[in-house]
Amino acid sequence: MKKISKDLVDVSNLKAHAYLHPHPLDPDSYADIEVDWFSWIPGFDSRDLGDEDEEPLFRDNNIQLYNKIEEIAVERFNAALENVWPLLDSLLINNLSITIDVTGDISGPSALASYLYDHSDPQKGNYFFSLAPSYLHKLLVASNNGTELDLKYHTTWEHEFIHLIDHRSIEKSSVFRHSNLSIDCLRCYIVNYRDEGIPELYYLLKGGWPEIKNVQMALDKFTICLAEAKQKCSASTELTYKQKQEVLKTYDFYELGPWIVLNMLKTFEGGYHEELITSVIEQVEAGKVIEHDVILQVLEIALRIKPDEFILTYS
Repeated sequence: MKKISKDLVDVSNLKAHAYLHPHPLDPDSYADIEVDWFSWIPGFDSRDLGDEDEEPLFRDNNIQLYNKIEEIAVERFNAALENVWPLLDSLLINNLSITIDVTGDISGPSALASYLYDHSDPQKGNYFFSLAPSYLHKLLVASNNGTELDLKYHTTWEHEFIHLIDHRSIEKSSVFRHSNLSIDCLRCYIVNYRDEGIPELYYLLKGGWPEIKNVQMALDKFTICLAEAKQKCSASTELTYKQKQEVLKTYDFYELGPWIVLNMLKTFEGGYHEELITSVIEQVEAGKVIEHDVILQVLEIALRIKPDEFILTYS
């Protein structure tokens, strides 16, 4: 068990490990593993070399690839961990597990990676993540070509670490997510701008989201989207799963959320941070990348926004 300190960045002693799921060499991970599940992976040798040839899943070059995949996953994971290290201050970490989701059964269809809050236990220091096939493909191509990842993929794990830090608030928001009441669906819709907006702030302040260029653009679009969500939620007292998905299935939480959070931070905690946040907004709107230390400072403030405060502000 390790207690994180702001003053000493040391990821080497943390038990971060990644493992393929399913893993061809682990019979307990899945029964009847098929070669086709792995054939999409760059570098995987699925050639048919004749009846007497070794099964592709157990070829030495593919076994080396499995190890390489796990090493690459941990390498980028640890780099992101260093970037957000000060925000992890005082957290207990015993185990960091990354499930490399080869088949996409764990990840959502549009996910790059996920923090599995419902499997994680902050009190014991055990945290679980998944890495989706689409992100794995990006990592492998970049590694094979010796190229840098695009900013979106270079900030993916930082986004998930911020979810980890925000664990308690995500748990509170999940109450709305699991309810069938229309009023809770609307609350869930609103709070998702907070829950995804705060982690996505890292990407925005690093120079992301060129489509939404300023706070006013975000607020204007948010007003329209919120009105549509309210209309859908007013259909009945309770909503079916399909109706809930129609309300909640949108990328607006990521696109607009960071701007909506920044807008709230101007008056947050009695307007104490207004000068800092106004300066940050002006720089971002001018297309400038924010200094890393300032990004962490903004995130530290934003993580103090409680879900109910956010809902009250924007409902």
